[in-house]
Amino acid sequence: MPDERERMSPPGAEEQGRERFLWLLRHARAGEPSGTADRTRPLTTAGAADATALGRLLATGGVPLGLGSVPPPEAVISSPAVRARRTTECLVAGLGRELPVFEDTALYGAGPDAILAVVAGLDRSVRSAVVVGHNPGLYQTVMLLAGGDRAGDVRARLADGGFPPCSLAVLRIGGASWSDLAPAGAATGEHPSALVALLRPPY
Repeated sequence: MPDERERMSPPGAEEQGRERFLWLLRHARAGEPSGTADRTRPLTTAGAADATALGRLLATGGVPLGLGSVPPPEAVISSPAVRARRTTECLVAGLGRELPVFEDTALYGAGPDAILAVVAGLDRSVRSAVVVGHNPGLYQTVMLLAGGDRAGDVRARLADGGFPPCSLAVLRIGGASWSDLAPAGAATGEHPSALVALLRPPY
């Protein structure tokens, strides 16, 4: 998978000033075979099935998940860990269409600051993108960005149920470019972020 983010730009797209949508997807369930390094842990059969099922639901336009008004993903950035890459492969297979897929080594073991730095590198013409990574960084990032009128309820739900494998959080982001993304509560209010959906398996 290439790591040339500028190739994500569809020709002639003009997205300045439009809402963007960030999909934060934790890798699906992974096994822990004896003698396997953390970075090379494979998905379990059930984990691969979860990611594929999620992709199939998204292929319907996301309506069964309450995402009918959210633009479909235009690109995926994945951690280089085997379980994240395999989750991406299963998701794309379930979607049934090609997507530009990129790896970024910064996502392996990343905290919120590193995750947001990766997102900030997205081309401004991309309106909707998936980041496939790991806990606790993804969970912390969702907690950080979950703004809007029901932010307190969202954070309570996250604290109660966590962000288990193959969980997906979809966030609406304001601003002219991805680099305008700012944590909820720390933003000036000009480019706020808000959680659109929080989904957990089974799908």
